[in-house]
Amino acid sequence: TANNQFGYRLGNLAAGVGTIAIASSEGLGLGWALGYGLTAFCVIPGALAALWAGRGLHYRVLAKQPHETGGRWLEDTIIGPFREFFQRRGAVLILLFVLIYKLGDAMGQGMLNPMIVELGFSDTEFIAINKLVGFWGLIVGTALGAPFMAWLGLGRALFVSGVLMMLSNFTFVILAWHGHSNTWLTIAVATEQVTSGIGLTVFVTYLSGLSNLAYTATQFALLSSFAAVGRTWLAAPAGYAATALGWPGFWMLTMVVAIPGLVLLWILWRQGFVVESVRRARADETPGAPAAIP
Repeated sequence: TANNQFGYRLGNLAAGVGTIAIASSEGLGLGWALGYGLTAFCVIPGALAALWAGRGLHYRVLAKQPHETGGRWLEDTIIGPFREFFQRRGAVLILLFVLIYKLGDAMGQGMLNPMIVELGFSDTEFIAINKLVGFWGLIVGTALGAPFMAWLGLGRALFVSGVLMMLSNFTFVILAWHGHSNTWLTIAVATEQVTSGIGLTVFVTYLSGLSNLAYTATQFALLSSFAAVGRTWLAAPAGYAATALGWPGFWMLTMVVAIPGLVLLWILWRQGFVVESVRRARADETPGAPAAIP
């Protein structure tokens, strides 16, 4: 999880900073079309690496197996994974939790760039603070996620990281009160990204734990899709909320939106669904093998 996030965020940083440096009037001033065009070529090394890596051992093993019928394929890839997941106690509540856990965080992140622009920060300030400070903050948070889980256990780590992500949004309330302040933008971005990094590592680990290795592709796709829904359908309402409430009110609203996910997590924890569902997935992978999830 940590390595995946490091690679993703490093690419995001290079693309964001590189595009602005090429296109912005404060950089080379070559225009956005050329900036985005050159950024697109950054995909090529990844594509070449995938070709060089080949199809992998998993594909070679599958190629030696007897050809499956359409009905068998449908059972193994769609029906079976869904049936196994929804046979677990509390499956619907767990899906609801996955859907709403990071809503407050997603709602705030979607409106951060518009607020930075509206508060009058320059492209140089945007790159130096939001991109560079944010990048290293997220890397630090992602690296802290694993020892955080080892210290608290998965269930408690989910709750504490959720609270930290919620409280970190208050730094943006303070930034909105101060207006154009590099100091408070640095504090807000660093705090938010560190807590998001911790929360992301814990949350992705939980989603991975919910996925039975026999059905990893389908179940992880289901869970990660539910987790990403908030970023999509909250985009327009977040903009209207920021316009109606102003920036301080908007960031307070993101804190309120985060509360239902924490309440549902507490209910799931009290009922034993959080840990039990992960144990069920692990037990189904290796019959008879004990699963120790804190």
